[in-house]
Amino acid sequence: MNKRHIITTSVEHSSVLETCKYFETRGYKVSYLSVNEAGQLDLHGLENAITDNTCLVSVMWANNETGVIYPIHEIAALCNKKSTLFHTDAVLSLDVTAAVYPHLDIGEQARSKLDFVNDGALSQSVEKEQRVAMRLFAVKRIVQSHVSVVG
Repeated sequence: MNKRHIITTSVEHSSVLETCKYFETRGYKVSYLSVNEAGQLDLHGLENAITDNTCLVSVMWANNETGVIYPIHEIAALCNKKSTLFHTDAVLSLDVTAAVYPHLDIGEQARSKLDFVNDGALSQSVEKEQRVAMRLFAVKRIVQSHVSVVG
């Protein structure tokens, strides 16, 4: 079966939202879940939104505009339980996750990349449009590597 349903939130980074709009033009159904007044995602609503046709759930780890940190471990476990691919944009949560999850073993290669981002080199040397394009490319690659995309 060719799964053609993507779930994300209505408050994702524009690069994720634009990527979802792109997939809608390719025949995918995208569910944009809203958040409550505190900016939190209803996990029961997410669980109910996942269907047999869902190929991807994409939820940011931390919202740069509101400061809300999403329960990414619970979301990942829920997606795993439903055998659904999960993606998170964790770029804006790097400092937070290091403080909240110091036991996280991300490996030396990933750690050096995080250090590069954390020291501001990425945000200073790469223009906003380039960062958005990089995120778009990453999300498209994730979906395309797991789902047959025609076109």
